[in-house]
Amino acid sequence: MTRTHRRRPHPSPLAIHGADVASRLGFCWSLGFGAALALAGCSGDDGIVTGATFSGTGTETGTTADTDGTETASTSTGMTTTDGTETDDPATATVSTTEDTTTDPTTTTTDPTATTTDPTATTEDTTTTTTGEVDSELCLHLGGMVGVGELNTNFVGKVLVDERINGYFLNSEVDGANLINCLNEQIGEAVGCAAVMYTCTDMKSAHLGMGISTLDFGDLAEDYGSALADHQETYVELSDDDATAILTVLGGMAGDIVEDPNNDQTVYQRVGRKPAYSSMVGLIGEPDTMIDRIAKDFAINGFFLESDFVRLNTCFTRQLAGLDGPIVYGAEVDPPAVDVDPGVALDNPCAAMKIGHEGLTDPNEGNSPIMYEDFVALLGDLSGAMASAGWSQGDQDAVMAAMAPLCPEIVGDANECPGNAQTILVKKENLALDIPNDTYDGSLASMVCVALNVIDDGINFVELIDELEVGIAHGEVGDLVIKVQSPSGAISTIMSRPGFDELKDDGEGNGGDKSAMKANFPITLRDAGLVDAELMGIGNVVCQDDGLCDYFPNPGAGEGTNFGDFIGEASNGAWQICFGDAEPGGMGYVDEVSLVISKVKFAP
Repeated sequence: MTRTHRRRPHPSPLAIHGADVASRLGFCWSLGFGAALALAGCSGDDGIVTGATFSGTGTETGTTADTDGTETASTSTGMTTTDGTETDDPATATVSTTEDTTTDPTTTTTDPTATTTDPTATTEDTTTTTTGEVDSELCLHLGGMVGVGELNTNFVGKVLVDERINGYFLNSEVDGANLINCLNEQIGEAVGCAAVMYTCTDMKSAHLGMGISTLDFGDLAEDYGSALADHQETYVELSDDDATAILTVLGGMAGDIVEDPNNDQTVYQRVGRKPAYSSMVGLIGEPDTMIDRIAKDFAINGFFLESDFVRLNTCFTRQLAGLDGPIVYGAEVDPPAVDVDPGVALDNPCAAMKIGHEGLTDPNEGNSPIMYEDFVALLGDLSGAMASAGWSQGDQDAVMAAMAPLCPEIVGDANECPGNAQTILVKKENLALDIPNDTYDGSLASMVCVALNVIDDGINFVELIDELEVGIAHGEVGDLVIKVQSPSGAISTIMSRPGFDELKDDGEGNGGDKSAMKANFPITLRDAGLVDAELMGIGNVVCQDDGLCDYFPNPGAGEGTNFGDFIGEASNGAWQICFGDAEPGGMGYVDEVSLVISKVKFAP
């Protein structure tokens, strides 16, 4: 059977239930409901304005604050004692019965039809659960847990269309269903709905690192107040005092939620949050906005001829606001309204930078791909728009610094971006390293090698071997062979017995130029050299007498072609520069070796 209880007359809902909730959480908000919510702007001792609460992770907490500032996870209904019996203590009892008060669970039912949530009903009955708990008056005024669910669903709907704060929520990683479930538990427990317990994450943990500001918190409180005002239109027993009591419950949690009390810890907060970004990005025809500047910029506007500029505004806004704000670029959801994040959807998110820019060409520049200069032009338009919007130089610099790393994802050749390329010189000198006479047989083992070590600095692909410079003293240049081996083991023959047309790279046969070499007249070997290395030695002393010191490689019968053989090789590790002597007679030594390498971060 259903056991009902008739409540005794009482001063008002707030006098018993609302005051009980307020006394446990502390009262801060001075709020009025109806046509609008009036925010009195009160604050706690720490200066943080308190109000409602939210979590971008979809979690809520049930901890509350007592008037002495301590927290408690318990929530008294003010209806029954812990053993299920009733009391006349006004702090814990609000009902009396004219019927049999036995708590025999076998005679108690939880039939949901036994309790009405009809807001027009004038009877004031409650339903006893099998545990002896009953819904509080405040819970009943909300419409029980059904009404709590309706209230929170309406509230979340308001938040999703509130551009001031919806950046925390319009991300696909947010579990909206879990958010509402946690809110239902939180509010249900706080207002004394029977047998409701909050089981989600505590407030501090749920909001840690989100950077929620006082403004964010206040805007959310406004949305909850608006949802309560809507709720009053359906649940007419819900008074302004009831609504104030509920806001007070949520307001007590500000200290655990707000991390940016002065609204100034991030660019996102300082410039005005998501609405400020959207306004700065703008559209075509909105003077001095980013998109309008891009449309007028001949250097890059060809890349945007096929663009959906409404979608472009949404994606630029989300990208920039996500640099140090709550928005997650690429995690778009279906818009909750036509004018909220238009042009994107859960199955049509903003494109990842690399994918979104691959294959784009500029018809204004002969269909050239995106180059670093184009990226610089884009950032220039962004900088101009931020300046026109009145953003401080410090905030502009911070945004530009955050955008710079995107260059490799946008530019066709990512190695053009700053920091992705460098040229190094590795050198050894004063070696006096003898070249074994007449031992060369085509192998590195028959040569003497100098190891040049290149460190691993994260930029480790060979874009070009710019040059090899060697200082050698030797009696006959036609005896000499020079090979280079990369750290991976790839070998290229750079010079092979000038003046001798060998059939095999085996050191056999006699011939070659008889010119000498001096260590203090080094020669340079590079792919863009002026003279063929096979023609070296038309004077008595190479370089000194003929003035020819700059040569391009010629492998003769040896392996390899030129320094281009090493493009794309790993640059880090030991490079071996090896010298062989294939004929008797002339002898010599290596005094100096240097290698200039242009390196890039990404494989060329």
